[in-house]
Amino acid sequence: MEHLAAVGVLPAAKQQFLEAYDREHAITMRLLRAYRDRKGVRLGGKSFTAEQIRQLTQETWDSFYSLPAIWRRSSFLRSMKGRLAFVLISKLYRQMYANTGIATDSARHVRAGKMARLIAKPCRRLFVAKATA
Repeated sequence: MEHLAAVGVLPAAKQQFLEAYDREHAITMRLLRAYRDRKGVRLGGKSFTAEQIRQLTQETWDSFYSLPAIWRRSSFLRSMKGRLAFVLISKLYRQMYANTGIATDSARHVRAGKMARLIAKPCRRLFVAKATA
């Protein structure tokens, strides 16, 4: 492959990929060798408490599933109905998985379930076809 690239036979996209691959491979191998030899490479670092992990996880979910972030991610959809469905389903997903996964007491589980059901009702209407005669 390298000899073909040298004479300019490879298409530009493939050439870019191969160059990026070679760069990343060199960096990865350098890190692996340094880690093996223990020369100035520290993997890991600070340890987090359980509360810090819970808080950072919650902040990550909150940031990713904030309304502005979801709306930006929905920009690939052309119709307003599609974008609204995307937003509602994203919020539903967040309620179903983030809150119940982090909740440790039954009251939070119940609240998360109620909110998920509340969001699920309008989502369902977006996908139900109108009856034909």
